[in-house]
Order: sequence, then structure tokens, then C-alpha cells
Amino acid sequence: MSNKMEDILGLGSIDTERKIPGTTVTEGREYRYVSCSNNADIAALFKKVIREINPPLATSGGAVNEGCKVTLPSGECYFAISYKGDIEGWRQQVEQGAAALGLLVANISQDKLVLSDGNEVLLSECKFQFD
Repeated sequence: MSNKMEDILGLGSIDTERKIPGTTVTEGREYRYVSCSNNADIAALFKKVIREINPPLATSGGAVNEGCKVTLPSGECYFAISYKGDIEGWRQQVEQGAAALGLLVANISQDKLVLSDGNEVLLSECKFQFD
């Protein structure tokens, strides 16, 4: 039985299960994961990464903290960022901002998290936590 919001929108069933950012294609949006400590203030770290390179490299669009943290089998942690608009500009903004702060960047390719240091980790071996 559908709920009232589904009926109002007329779009069918609304998916309520969170998906791991970057595992499904979202046209016009790209995802990156940035390394962090286990007890990091992700919201503050997100702002630092995005604002580290000034003037900004992206000319349009925006970036958001996806509210997803991944812990690798090694204990290393990463948090998810997505961006849209000037994809290339935002990619550089995130990657250069992270590098300037001494942080690694990763992206998802098929069933793996591909780290900027060349290592790859199967997603099935990782633990994902959502805010």
C-alpha cells in the first residue's frame, strides 16, 4: 500500500533505503571520498577541504557532504562528498583541497574503493555508516 506522499507525487514507490554514494550513476553528479580520522568532525572537515583552495576552481554548481563514512578493513576512514555543475572544477577543488591538507582521496569504481595512493579495497570488506 502506497503512502500519501507517493500518491501526491505520482512517482510510484519512494525508495527509503540509503545507497552508498557513488555506487549508482547519477547524471550530472560525481562522488569522491576524503580520508578522515575516526573521531573527525566531518562537517567541519568538509568545509575545510572545500574552502582550502582559494579562489575556488569550480565556476558553477556546488558540493555537499553526503553523510556517509566508510571504514576500511585497515581502520582507515573516509567520508563522501558529491558535487555537480562544473564537475572538473569541483573535482580539482576537492582533490587539491584534500592534498593541501595532507588527506587522501578515493572514488568508487564498480565494486571497489580506489584510493589515490593506488590501493583498492572491495566495498564488501568495508563498513558504511550514515548520519
